[in-house]
Amino acid sequence: MWHSHIIKYYYNFGDIMTDKKEHKKEHKVEHKSEHPKHHETKKPREYNVWMLISIILGVVLVVGFFTGIINVGAMGGVSSSEASEKAISFLNSQLLPPGIVAEFQSVNVTYDRYLVTFTVEGETYTTFVSKDGRYFITGVFDMDEVIAPPTTNNNQQQTAFDAVDTEEPKVELFVMSFCPYGQQAENAMIPVVESMGDDVIVEPHFIVSVSGDQISALHGVNEANENMRQAVIWKYYQDSFWDYVSEVNSNCNLNDIETCWETQAETVGIDVDDIKTKTDEEGLALMEADTELANTYGARSSPTLIINGEKYSGSRTSADFQAGICSGFITPPASCLGVLSAQTTVASGSC
Repeated sequence: MWHSHIIKYYYNFGDIMTDKKEHKKEHKVEHKSEHPKHHETKKPREYNVWMLISIILGVVLVVGFFTGIINVGAMGGVSSSEASEKAISFLNSQLLPPGIVAEFQSVNVTYDRYLVTFTVEGETYTTFVSKDGRYFITGVFDMDEVIAPPTTNNNQQQTAFDAVDTEEPKVELFVMSFCPYGQQAENAMIPVVESMGDDVIVEPHFIVSVSGDQISALHGVNEANENMRQAVIWKYYQDSFWDYVSEVNSNCNLNDIETCWETQAETVGIDVDDIKTKTDEEGLALMEADTELANTYGARSSPTLIINGEKYSGSRTSADFQAGICSGFITPPASCLGVLSAQTTVASGSC
């Protein structure tokens, strides 16, 4: 699975870097209420498929490198300065579009390769270069060979989940606050939120049952109460929401949440008394709104991730969540290049 993210990020790399000169995204708290499918059309992307195919071939070398089939440092070596110079030249001549330039920053020597740090448009990146000065180890590219563009259709879809394209994807995560699988998804989403920053907003919503003024949750009244509190925290303390969820998931359980939540809220700078008051006043209405939205999407299981109106289908890892979200941009931002974990945490229970 990890190699699919290398492929996805690299064939969008040129478009991302070109777009950064002309477009700086602003944080948008408000979203359009219309369903994206009604006002957005899915446009074919213009991909450099010759680059993509080269990267696919490079993945074979990556597998060989990490399994010991290819010993990148076994043959004659070059100096760190020679390796760095070759890597920067390779980036500028074959990976980056015209007008976008990689600038060398530093090089460090590891046991069997060089770690080269460089900047592109003010952003800092790193890559490994083999000691023999041949392999650029981020895809793996053979720098002694010229990448030649094959003749092929350059409109290809290379991800298992591909959302409808919009300027800024609308991302909605439906969970039950004490569903083990919901918490697994939240914990995997937190690094995505941190890595992508203002480029995307991940909205939390909660799966409950509302009858009159009664709110029921699968795991009982404590979960129903926490669902309401988290909905209120998202509405009024959005900047602290994911920090709060991280603290609760790490330190609280279903039995002690009615007191434990207060400590976690204070830890991340949330006013406990304010949340109590607003939950009493607005908790029911927020759960009614979430129930209506969940019914619209058919979101009945925790977690359910919706990206631009489509149910996400993929693994619950930070890397896969990021790839799914990034597939929903017309022009993916530079934050889509961040490499996140492809590890899946263990979850058990019912929800």
